[in-house]
Amino acid sequence: MNNHLDRIDDLRSGGPAARDAQDPAACGICAYGGASSRQTCHCLREGKRWSYQETDDLVRRTTAALRTRGLRPGDRCAIAAQNSPELIVLFYALASAGCITVWVNPGYRGSELLFPLENTGARVLLVDGPGPVLEQVAEAKRAGELAQLERVIVRGEGERRDSGEAAADSWGCVGLEVEYWSAFISSGSAELTQPVEPRDDDYVMVIHTSGATGIPKGAPSTHGQVVEQGFHYARAM
Repeated sequence: MNNHLDRIDDLRSGGPAARDAQDPAACGICAYGGASSRQTCHCLREGKRWSYQETDDLVRRTTAALRTRGLRPGDRCAIAAQNSPELIVLFYALASAGCITVWVNPGYRGSELLFPLENTGARVLLVDGPGPVLEQVAEAKRAGELAQLERVIVRGEGERRDSGEAAADSWGCVGLEVEYWSAFISSGSAELTQPVEPRDDDYVMVIHTSGATGIPKGAPSTHGQVVEQGFHYARAM
């Protein structure tokens, strides 16, 4: 039983769950609101303003871009970036593709930064432009670490036109494909993408403990847990 998918359908259709939640657009992975609210705008940071329909289109395009790069259900993608609209889109897209988001504090350095990537076998990493995170990841790859990491997606100001090997070479990222967010998302098609239908107990994200008393531990959350949490947040609003 995909109970969380039933709940999302109920939210979209304006059923009992939507009436309980007051705002049908307030909760549910990939449930960006009922039909009456899909053109409603929600404000995000950095001056961006998207409707729920526009958000849905961006998520579908990003999901398609992930699939064209070979990501499949169960693959891990790490995010070591500050809060941003792109982060929200990527999280929903990974969930739609059946992939697992690995949250990494962008302020981490050394083993705190690298351990979650190594521990989960992350294949893709999103970072905020060239900086300490990308430098340490590149250094680790040159040292033969992070064997599973294949691609880095760079977002933020100053995005350049070069990508792939050219961008990787300019930053010393041996063994990595590097591309910019704008090029990455533009390569996907919203029309051709259908989300995976995960089970309630499929993992959707992993957060690692701080490791203050030992080796950090990965704490996973499932699709069912995240949707249920969003549903109750919406009811309380």
